[in-house]
Amino acid sequence: AGRPPAPAVPTHMVYLDHLDTPCQVTYESNDLRQEPFVSRHTAGDGTIMASGVQALAAAWGRDGKAPVELHRMPGDVDPGRRVDHAAMISEEWLVRLIEGLVPAQAEPDAPSE
Repeated sequence: AGRPPAPAVPTHMVYLDHLDTPCQVTYESNDLRQEPFVSRHTAGDGTIMASGVQALAAAWGRDGKAPVELHRMPGDVDPGRRVDHAAMISEEWLVRLIEGLVPAQAEPDAPSE
C-alpha cells in the first residue's frame, strides 16, 4: 500500500501528543480471533500516534509538491476535560487556528436595482 502521495496543495496537519496511544498489541495464542492486549503505548491522541503524523508530514515535505505545516494542539487546551482524537474537532483552539489560516472573505456586493 505504501504511504499516501503528497498533496499538491498547501497542507496543515493538526495532532496531539499528550495521551498514551496504543502502538503494539500482543496475542496470547496463535488464535487471532481472540482479543489481543495492548503491550506498548507511545505519545499520541489516544488513537493516532504523534510520530506517525510527524513522519508523514516530513515525508510529504521532502516530496516538495507543496508546503506542509504541523500544528501541535496543546494537551491543556481545555483544563478539566480530556481532549483526545474525537474531541479535537470541537476545540476552540482548532477553530482559532483555522480562522487564522483561511483568509477572510469580503461580503458579496448587494445586487443593484
